[in-house]
Amino acid sequence: MKKRLLSILLVLLIPLSVISAQPQDEVAEAPAAPSARVFTDSVGRSVEFSEPIARVAVSGPLAQIAVFAIAPDKLVGLSSRWSREAERYIHKTYYDLPELGQLYGGKGQLNLETLLASGAQVVIDVGEPKATIREDLDSLQKQTGIPFIHITGTLATMDDAYRKLGELLEMPDEAEALAVFIRRVYDRAVEIVGEVEKRSLLYCL
Repeated sequence: MKKRLLSILLVLLIPLSVISAQPQDEVAEAPAAPSARVFTDSVGRSVEFSEPIARVAVSGPLAQIAVFAIAPDKLVGLSSRWSREAERYIHKTYYDLPELGQLYGGKGQLNLETLLASGAQVVIDVGEPKATIREDLDSLQKQTGIPFIHITGTLATMDDAYRKLGELLEMPDEAEALAVFIRRVYDRAVEIVGEVEKRSLLYCL
């Protein structure tokens, strides 16, 4: 139930991203000398990046929605196809991205061949950590040579998850704007629920 509510909360962000999610023309700039940086994910795994992250793969539906809301141009694939209803709202560039599969759950497993062909610089997992998350991500990272990152996000902490995502993608301002919006919506929802009169019911059959 909580996972479904979290999905709904993240879907509320899609209209915000759709407004700005039009493919951007690349502008040539003088290349800056890359400097390595270390990012520590939500389960304490440290990964080094030598270049800015421009190509992102995702491990599941929550990560797909989360990354699409903040950095649609960085997505190189989808964990699962967008719904037919979403086609009218999402630009064809993003709607037709290749399907990579899912790390946990879903109908299909993560397709490592498609993932490697995508040129992804990182694979992002968002949600509640599984008991074996560290071992799973370490194994996949060793197998593919692509950094795997977990960012913990629950219904009550998705604002902090976006700040962590903004740190990873070096997009702190965009992440903070989304975090503030999510916190406002969540707090209002909690307030409304608290105002609803609760009744105890006994069904006798």
